[in-house]
Amino acid sequence: MVFYLGLEELINVKNIERLKKDLKVCYPLIDTILDGLNPKEDFEEFCGLTDCTDVLSCPERSTFEGILNCFAESVGTVFGCLRVRGKVAAATPNWWTLDSVELLQIQLLLSNDSYLVVNTEKRRCLSSLSPHTVSGDVHSHLTAVRRRDILRTFYKTVVGTMLDLPGSTQQGSEDSSQISKEVFMNFEYYSLHALVSDVCLILVLYPSGLHNHYLRSITRTTLKTLTHEKNCRW
Repeated sequence: MVFYLGLEELINVKNIERLKKDLKVCYPLIDTILDGLNPKEDFEEFCGLTDCTDVLSCPERSTFEGILNCFAESVGTVFGCLRVRGKVAAATPNWWTLDSVELLQIQLLLSNDSYLVVNTEKRRCLSSLSPHTVSGDVHSHLTAVRRRDILRTFYKTVVGTMLDLPGSTQQGSEDSSQISKEVFMNFEYYSLHALVSDVCLILVLYPSGLHNHYLRSITRTTLKTLTHEKNCRW
């Protein structure tokens, strides 16, 4: 309600009927929150599940940030972000100083107006539901919505029960150099692998029939690429 109307309008209410009318614009966002953040059929983001901002990996991030900073300064603000298909491609430094709840509400608000890696240190999540798919692919029978639901269910099943997020309070004073935790789940048509590193959690959906050794190798390579390659900035 503050996003749409402003704090002053909510504190100093002069016309309650006018306020009720103005608040109708908030209903979609309120419904999303009350529904437990259940995604719509075309809602591919994971922010409501992970409490992290959905971001886009792009090698041009530095260029975008420079342009965005100049634009934000020209309009008199230090808060600004560039969103591509519902995900943050670049943002001003001050944007990331906002509280995680504020960032989540902003993303939900903007989404209502229209694969998965979680960096718990920066509070960001990177996802892809259909990378390089072609006709006849082993996962071609799984729609993007189905893949999203599988990953969401996997996340809710393992996080907090089978493994802890990096830096979570459950870890207490455990040595941060301990071996990364991981979870495998194998089903008839697909397999799932979750791996926790120092600051990241990665969940991957694989074809069925692959040995866990191969899943572990591919997952680790993927995570290393996404967190260390210069062209993968997020």
